[in-house]
Amino acid sequence: MKYILALALCSLVLVPPQALAQSGRVPNPRSERPNPDDKDTVRLRTEEVLLPISVRSDTGKLPGFLDRFDFIVAEDGKRQQVTSVMRTPANILLVVDASGEVLTRKNTNLNRELALQIIDSLGPEDRAAVVTYSEQITLLSDWTKDKAALREALRSKLKPGLKSRFYESVKFAAEGVLPKVSGRRSVVLLTDGVDSEGTKHFEEARDALHRARATVYVAGHNRMLLEELRPIAFNKLAWFEMIDPKVRNRYNAMRRYAKQLEAAEVVLEDLAKETGGAMWNPEKRDEFSALTPKIVEEIGTEYVVAYSSERDPLDRAFHLVKIFVTRGDLKVRSRKGVYANAGARGQGPVVRE
Repeated sequence: MKYILALALCSLVLVPPQALAQSGRVPNPRSERPNPDDKDTVRLRTEEVLLPISVRSDTGKLPGFLDRFDFIVAEDGKRQQVTSVMRTPANILLVVDASGEVLTRKNTNLNRELALQIIDSLGPEDRAAVVTYSEQITLLSDWTKDKAALREALRSKLKPGLKSRFYESVKFAAEGVLPKVSGRRSVVLLTDGVDSEGTKHFEEARDALHRARATVYVAGHNRMLLEELRPIAFNKLAWFEMIDPKVRNRYNAMRRYAKQLEAAEVVLEDLAKETGGAMWNPEKRDEFSALTPKIVEEIGTEYVVAYSSERDPLDRAFHLVKIFVTRGDLKVRSRKGVYANAGARGQGPVVRE
């Protein structure tokens, strides 16, 4: 018996430590730790996302008080932790269309006057910047609270042109101007949305607005110009007048522009909807000039909801976002989604390991 026990002990000593660990009888604490070199190991970190939203009470007015328990945020279908609700001064970027191809009937002064009215409506802590576009894209005024400086820039520096670089101007505004400010970012497009190069830069412009987490408001010329153009471009006697080649070219230009206006109207509505904003598209010029109170009121309903989301540090994807209210007296509107981490350029997300 002593001989058998001694033999068994010797066998136990000779068994490799790896075999004991695999058997589960002798746990090895080191073996349970993740290997830093293991490519399958994903280290998550928490990003604080700043989500602009528009909130009204059921009466259509601003709510008296809001806190984080009034909202539920779902990102990619998963509920996130809301950390705060903030109301900050407005940062309003005016993108002013200064283009006007022959026979388009556009009037640059309409945009200038509406922009001036919006500037006059700024609060003491609000800031604004102005970008104009035609053949050239120009930063007329960088961010400032100085209303006099903004007015002077619009009155003396705005230069009309023929061609339109609409999408490039939006991309420039989103990537070159908006990142200079944090908090609420509102972009007001005073435009017909027509680009001389078509829609080849549309996706770049849309994605740039999403990365900047900007809310887009549109004061559109489309219906107003279509109301004026259609009776001329599609009149019953046009076929007779178009016998003359020069007249025919003029009619073709008007008809082409009418189709562009119709297509651009859809694009502008989409930009406003995707970013949680709004669009106004009046049929008369005097209605366009009277849009200021509506635009200012909508911008005034903006709040910023902060929520925490766990992400891969390399995540740069676009994440779908839905926001719900827990109070029956509130109505909310928000953007379609957000880009992760540094994808939201200049937004200054708070990231904690």
